Amino acid sequence: MGALACSIVPAHPWVYGLGQNTDSGGYLSPANALGYLAKKLLSGGGSGSGDVIVMMVAENTHDAFMQGLNKLSTVFPAPVFTQVSRMAAAAAELSTVKMPVAG
Repeated sequence: MGALACSIVPAHPWVYGLGQNTDSGGYLSPANALGYLAKKLLSGGGSGSGDVIVMMVAENTHDAFMQGLNKLSTVFPAPVFTQVSRMAAAAAELSTVKMPVAG
């Protein structure tokens, strides 16, 4: 058996130039995420053969996204999932802090 080479390529709303940022938060559609990953795989310079596993958390609300991401990172505690969890939590906190105060 030859050497095993593995890598994780993240695609999330906070990847520069990938997600769409609006006043209500960062967004990334599943189709855009898969397109981004496909381009990364094709530009990898490899032989074009190999196995690929895609793990995707896609939800309609930020809270549901956080719950799904937390479940995934509990089962598969890769550093990239922890990083995205921190970014998503920071984005949620920032949106709360930016809310106007009634006066």
